Amino acid sequence: LPDQRVDLWLPDHIDPAMAAINNHTRSAVALLRAGYSAADLERELAPLVVRMEEAFPSAYPNHWIQESGFSTRVTSLRDEVVGATITRALWILFAAVAIVLLIAAANVANLFIVRADARRREVAVRTALGAGRGQLAFHHVSEGLVVASIAGALAVTMSVTALRLVAAMAPSGLPRVAEVGFGWAGVAFILTTALAAGVMMGLITLLYSGRDLSALRDGGRGLTLSRQRVAVRGGLVVGQVALALVLLAGAALMFRSFQNLRNVRLGFAPEGVSTMVIALPAAHYQDYERTSTFYQELQLRLAAVPGVTSASVTSRIPLTGKEGCTGVIGSSSGTGKRPEACVTNLQNAPGYFETIGTSVRGRIPTWADLHQQTGAVIVTKTLAALLWPGEEAIGKRIRCCQSGPEQYTVVGVAEDVHDAGLDATPMQGVYFPLAPIAGAPIQNSPLYMHLVIRAPTMTAATLTPIVQRILSALDPDIPITDPESMQHVISRSMAKRTFTMMLLAVAASMALLLSAVGLYGVISYVVGQRRNEIGVRMALGARASDVARMVMRQSLGYVVGGVVIGVVVAVASTRVLRSLLFEVSPSDPLVLVVVSALLLLLGALASFAPARRASKVNPIDTLRAG
Repeated sequence: LPDQRVDLWLPDHIDPAMAAINNHTRSAVALLRAGYSAADLERELAPLVVRMEEAFPSAYPNHWIQESGFSTRVTSLRDEVVGATITRALWILFAAVAIVLLIAAANVANLFIVRADARRREVAVRTALGAGRGQLAFHHVSEGLVVASIAGALAVTMSVTALRLVAAMAPSGLPRVAEVGFGWAGVAFILTTALAAGVMMGLITLLYSGRDLSALRDGGRGLTLSRQRVAVRGGLVVGQVALALVLLAGAALMFRSFQNLRNVRLGFAPEGVSTMVIALPAAHYQDYERTSTFYQELQLRLAAVPGVTSASVTSRIPLTGKEGCTGVIGSSSGTGKRPEACVTNLQNAPGYFETIGTSVRGRIPTWADLHQQTGAVIVTKTLAALLWPGEEAIGKRIRCCQSGPEQYTVVGVAEDVHDAGLDATPMQGVYFPLAPIAGAPIQNSPLYMHLVIRAPTMTAATLTPIVQRILSALDPDIPITDPESMQHVISRSMAKRTFTMMLLAVAASMALLLSAVGLYGVISYVVGQRRNEIGVRMALGARASDVARMVMRQSLGYVVGGVVIGVVVAVASTRVLRSLLFEVSPSDPLVLVVVSALLLLLGALASFAPARRASKVNPIDTLRAG
């Protein structure tokens, strides 16, 4: 695809003189005429697929197309590159950032409202001296714009660094990540958002400072107005808590999904296993015998290296993606029809299952099986259940790609592994030998293979020069690419989910911190405003614990209100995460209970200092000051 780096393009050669085989591992690219969609093309291809049985009867015997359910799938290039899952993940992250922005704006709004309360007398003086509403608006908005401009400049500076960091941490499967940069469009977006926030904050100050001339008198604040202002500030806190709960719930759901993926049975033991790709030149390895001899010698030399337990080669390792399928036909019991399926076909050398750590029921083919062409193969547990449900697969016979008698014998059933990802269904596959038996082709000559090495005390980086020296001694024209550990392969298969979870966790942490700061600020301000009232209460006999409970009750009332609203919003909104979740419901009760409890605990901690301060008010000093 265009987003993949390509160093060399080669022509694709298919020999028309070769016998047709049932092997579907190619992808086609088509430029559609105007007015045609991918769905239109898929409909037009459907009858052509059925006619493949007529054109290639040796590759598609016994109505294989209909029996196996084989069909083509057409998608637009845009969907293939970004796809529904990636698109949704990016929109979710954008929404998370917007929520953090709203929480931050609510905090700033609370600060401006407090400032407006403190400036009511100043505004009254300006009004009494003849200042009009337009002049007052300009005064307050200009102050808001100064603050917003400074914040915007800081945001631009921080965004340049943060974007580089995020791009460096992004998974390799994220499309066109190399093209992500911070240009003038990003600067304009940040500054526009900041200036809009500045105007809004200035207008809020104007609205709440009002033009009330009674503020010129001492104590000129009405009780009702004060309650309205406290209610507005409390409402902003409730909104902050609700939004924070939504973000926390999303991050917690992603974390649970990540944990569920980590608990999926791998089917192999990745600890201490490294892998790398080797490519044999086709000009030098034109026959199966020479290719197999090379791999056997390579295995022997690697096994002799100190620290290496075992080594082998395979055409594909787990969790690296599903690449088409190849038709197989199995023997049937009695007079029943032969089972057929389009499955993953692999070729591997003896020792592969021991090296990768996959258990096999039955026996594992040896080099003697390969050289004597016994046709011994191993099938996965899932494929055995598909082809021979309720029957013993060991001893059954199977054939690949063409019609004719089944000539390969199933000698073992391997534990299931995953090819397309841990969240996908287990692989339906057949492990064929490196070389086919006479008259029974499999796929291609095993030239491009994954070398798998179990060396518990060595890393892939340590093994690479050792392998390179051994290969150079055998054939200096063979390159090595992509050395990595199997643990890294597992991490890479979950990279997109991990990346999304990490960014959601960062956003949720920021939301949590901002909500705590907002709650603390409001409660501290309310305590300060009610200092005289608290002094009177204590002078009339109220105990310090009563005052502390009163403050805590008001604070936790805001938090409980936010939690209730947040749970309702979370149940409705976290459904958009469904495609990113694995074995966890978007409205998981455990997640909602835990994040609700966390926010209540945070609310209690944020309220503790103001409540303690209120309980230590000296009634004598307060009444004297009043």
